Amino acid sequence: MATHNLRIKGLVAVAADVRRQWRAGIPVEEADAFRRRVSDTIALVDQLCRDHDCAPAHIPRPSYQAYAFLKSLDLEHLPLREGAVSPAPKVVRIKNVLAVCDRMQADLQRVVEQAPPPSYGAAVDSPEAMRVLQSIAAAADQVEAICRESLISPADLPVQSRRAYQWLRFLSDPANLAGHFAALGLLRQIIEEADWTRQPRLGGRAIRPELFHISVTHRMRIEGQTVVLILAQGFCCAPREVLEALLQAILLPGQKQAFSRVKAYVAGEDFAEVTSALELLAVPSQDSQRGRHYDLAQVFDRVNAACFAGGMPRPKLAWSQALTARKMGHYQFASDTVVISLTLDDPRVPEYVIDLVMYHELLHKQMGARLVNGRRYAHTDAFRQAERRFEHYAQAKAFLDRWK
Repeated sequence: MATHNLRIKGLVAVAADVRRQWRAGIPVEEADAFRRRVSDTIALVDQLCRDHDCAPAHIPRPSYQAYAFLKSLDLEHLPLREGAVSPAPKVVRIKNVLAVCDRMQADLQRVVEQAPPPSYGAAVDSPEAMRVLQSIAAAADQVEAICRESLISPADLPVQSRRAYQWLRFLSDPANLAGHFAALGLLRQIIEEADWTRQPRLGGRAIRPELFHISVTHRMRIEGQTVVLILAQGFCCAPREVLEALLQAILLPGQKQAFSRVKAYVAGEDFAEVTSALELLAVPSQDSQRGRHYDLAQVFDRVNAACFAGGMPRPKLAWSQALTARKMGHYQFASDTVVISLTLDDPRVPEYVIDLVMYHELLHKQMGARLVNGRRYAHTDAFRQAERRFEHYAQAKAFLDRWK
């Protein structure tokens, strides 16, 4: 069944707040109110789904993930604590972070304009690109410094600021920046070469493509004589034919074949790899490796002993801030951090499953990635062969396929 368009306002926010409360511990005097809030929210979702003749599994993915998280809580065994109620998390708004991202967009465009085809990704080696890379990394560092001073992590920022930080930190990796340049270059090439990009309805305006961390596939705005196409960062690894289909789907309404190609790519592994990596770039700052059911330090020690003869240096370990539907882990090369999806911190997930995810991410740490024309290839044949050497690979993979 296709995803239903039922929107349940506030559900994701409720789940996020409940998750924060659970991590901090529920004051004994608030236990009953906490149970009622969770139970009432679940009952409301169930009733709305019945009213709209759909199952919870078929509401939009973020809403279903929030619902599934609430359903997974054991309300009979709350993480209770004595003492006063903890203050609400401090809301920190970082001024001008979106304006900084806009300036970076202009710098990225300038680098691509100066880069000759066909390998736009190679532009990352130019002096101008290195200056941009340093500026992006410095901006991400500054956001982190402000968060430290405010005793929060980037995961606690308001959504727009958090997404801006994640985008900056993602591009501070030279391989990710190279992929960004490659995609921008191909998009500009398509726009310059294709007749259909010069539509009368655009009023003779120029088209400027940008890539950014947004929750939809694209947005469009008019700036004077320029049409700005803001495309999801997940397209930074897309091949030319997908980027061409994306532009057609946006600029030529009714192009069903182009729309279907884009939809298939968005549902695939490459798009999910980038979007999940972005989301996993902001992790909680305190006790982030100890979950409700699994302790990542113990998982690492077990996998290190069984698969690496105890010789793997321990990276930073953290649970993600959010539940994810497809990507269960991510290794951040720049910060040497393994982030595991909160989705797996569940008593229904067998130990060998989370061990496989940890092993997968540690293989990335061990084997690195191969760069070709500005694109990072981490899941090489050698990587896949090594991954399949995990003792319970088949069972764990089958479980993950069902779990997703």
